[in-house]
Amino acid sequence: MKKIKDIAFFVLRASITIGLLVFLFVKIVDIETIWESIQNIDIAQFVLAASLFALAIFLLICRWTVLLKALDIKVPFLRVITAYMVGLFCNLFFPSSIGGDLVRGLDLAKYEKSRLKLFATVVLDRLIGFVSVVMLAFLGLLFSYKRFVNDVIVLYSVGILAVVLCFTLIILFNRGIFSKLASIFNRFEKVKQGLMNFNEYMIFFRNKRKILAFNLVLSFIIQVLSSVIYYLIGLSLGLDTPLIYYLVLIPIVNTISVLPITIGGLGLRDCSAKFFFEKVGMLASHAVSLSLIWFFFTAVVGLIGGVLYVCTLPSRRIQHN
Repeated sequence: MKKIKDIAFFVLRASITIGLLVFLFVKIVDIETIWESIQNIDIAQFVLAASLFALAIFLLICRWTVLLKALDIKVPFLRVITAYMVGLFCNLFFPSSIGGDLVRGLDLAKYEKSRLKLFATVVLDRLIGFVSVVMLAFLGLLFSYKRFVNDVIVLYSVGILAVVLCFTLIILFNRGIFSKLASIFNRFEKVKQGLMNFNEYMIFFRNKRKILAFNLVLSFIIQVLSSVIYYLIGLSLGLDTPLIYYLVLIPIVNTISVLPITIGGLGLRDCSAKFFFEKVGMLASHAVSLSLIWFFFTAVVGLIGGVLYVCTLPSRRIQHN
C-alpha cells in the first residue's frame, strides 16, 4: 500500500512538473529566443558562474561538516563530500531538495547510530540557510526599496519568508512549545520520544553561539554567491539587470523552488523566476533561460554525485559486511 502511495505521489509531482514546463514553453516563452540566447552565450562569464557554483557547493559541504563535528559525529571529510553529492543526485528525482537531505543524512548512518543526530544536523543546516535567505532578501530590499515599494507581491513574499522563519525558530528552539506540539503524538510514545530527543539536539545548538555565528556568516556568503552566480549567468546572456535585483529576487525564487510539489524544483523554479524577474523589466524568455542554466549546473553536479555513489558502492558493501 505504501509503495502504491509513493508511486502515486511521484506521478502527481511529475505531472505537475511536466504541466508547468509545457505551460511555460507553449503559452509563455519563446523557445527560439531561449535557444538563440544560449547559442550566443559569453563563455568567459559562463565559466566564471560555473566555477562560483562549484565553490558554493564546497562551502555548503563545509557548513554541514561543522555541524556534524559539533555533535561529535566523526566522519572523514571525503565521506561527507560523497554523502552530500549523493544527496544532490537524489534531488534530481525527488521532490525539491527535501528528499536529497534525507538521503545524505541516512548515507552517514554507518558513522552514527542515532539517526536523530544526523537528521538534526541536516535540519539545522537547512534552517541556517533559510535564515541567510531572509537576511539577504531584506538587505537587498532595503537598498532597492524605491523599486519595489509599489510591488505588493514582492514585499509580501519577503514578509512571508520572515514570518515562516520566526515561527520555525520559535518552535524548534523552545522546549516548552515544542513539547506541546509533540503531545499530539501522546498515543505514539516512541514517536513523541523521538521528537523530544530531536528537540534536545536543537536546544544543544542554541547554546553553541560561535558555531551558529560561523555557519550563519558562511551561509550568508553562500546566498550572496547564489545571487552573483545568477547575475553572471545573466551577463553571459547579454542581460543588464542590476545585481541588487538578483539579491532581492533570487532568495524568493530559491525558496519557492524548495516546495515539494515538483521534481527537483523544475518548472516551479522557472515559473517563479519568470514571474518575479518580469517585474524588473526582464523578458520572460530570458528569465527562464537563467533558471534553466542554473538547473543545468545543478544537474551536472548531481550527476557527478551519482557517479561518486556508484564508484564508492563496492567499498561501502565491504564496510557493511
